[in-house]
This record gives sequence, structure tokens and C-alpha cells, in this order.
Amino acid sequence: IIDCCNELSGLITSNSEFDFFISTTAQLNSGNTTNINVSGRYLLIGGNIIITNPPASGILIDITTSCVLVDLGGICIDANNLVDIVFNIQNQSNVIIRNGTISNVNQNAIFINNSNNVLLQNLVIENVTGGDAILIQNSTNITIDNVTIL
Repeated sequence: IIDCCNELSGLITSNSEFDFFISTTAQLNSGNTTNINVSGRYLLIGGNIIITNPPASGILIDITTSCVLVDLGGICIDANNLVDIVFNIQNQSNVIIRNGTISNVNQNAIFINNSNNVLLQNLVIENVTGGDAILIQNSTNITIDNVTIL
């Protein structure tokens, strides 16, 4: 991960070092796609979540800008077989997703398309049906570090 994300991939030692927070209860279970459209460091807060009110688009989190770090903070996102894609990354660069679990997804836990410099780190992905846990298309410099797929 290069350029603007050098600072993002460093050790973050407290919540005050994050730019934005995503509430697992208020945002991820709202029935809408959570759009990340501003560069920065995001932390999921609110504890483990079982999705009961999925977005109509089937995409839970859509990353539509470059230079983004999403830290799951050890949280488990259980898509409850109601979500097609948990993280959608298309036409972006310098994206990091790390530190959590994604389970029970219908299609792809993480979909990466036409993107570069993406790091997936310290993740567990389990019980993905109807697709691939991680689907990468037309992308370069994708790093998968300490990711377990069950």
C-alpha cells in the first residue's frame, strides 16, 4: 500500500486515531448500503452484528473512494444469508480492510474489481454460499495477509 495509505497502515493505538466510525447497529442494519465516499480511517463500533435488515442492493458496504482503511475492530459481521456482498471495492486504490470476521454471505464477502493496492489483513471469512469468499477481477497489487477462509 503506497502513497496516502502509508500513514493508514501504521499501528493505530486508540479510537481517537480514527477519522470515522461505522455503527454496526445504526448503519449496517439500517436497510441501506453504507457508502464510504471520503478517504480516511474507519472503525466499526457497536459489537458483533447479525444483519436482519439488508440493503436492497445486496451490498452492505460500498467503498467508492481511494485511500481508505476499514478496521473491523475484532467485530463479526454475520450477513445472515441476506447480503450478497459485504465489501464492494470497484475502481479504487489504496484500500485496507482488516481485523474481523465476515460470515454467512450469499455471493462474495469481498469483491474487488478494477482496483489496485488493496490489503486484506487479519480476517476470517466463513460460510460463503453461491460465490467466492474473495473475488478479484482486473486488479493489481492485491495483498492477502493472515486471512482464513472456512
